[in-house]
Amino acid sequence: MNKKYHHVDTEQAIVLPPYPQKGKNGESRFSSVFESFQYHVKRQRKVLKISQEYAASRCGVAKPTYVGYELGRSQPNLEQFIKVCNAMYLPYSTVIDDAEDEL
Repeated sequence: MNKKYHHVDTEQAIVLPPYPQKGKNGESRFSSVFESFQYHVKRQRKVLKISQEYAASRCGVAKPTYVGYELGRSQPNLEQFIKVCNAMYLPYSTVIDDAEDEL
């Protein structure tokens, strides 16, 4: 079995609490939805222990596009946002609630 790729069972996917923590006054962790998306997508991929290439194929995007999401060089449209969140077992609310701005 090629160790580069892992098959993910949705029942075993671990969702860690977001980091960094909210401030004492309840301020958001990130200044924008896209910054929050960038952080959570990368974190979730690491939690799932899958490669960027495999994550990109799960999300239905090219690897350079997916890498751009993780690095903050690309911003998904709403359709892509939903697709990526679903493919990575990432609740939309986690990404949106951690941002100061709104969609």
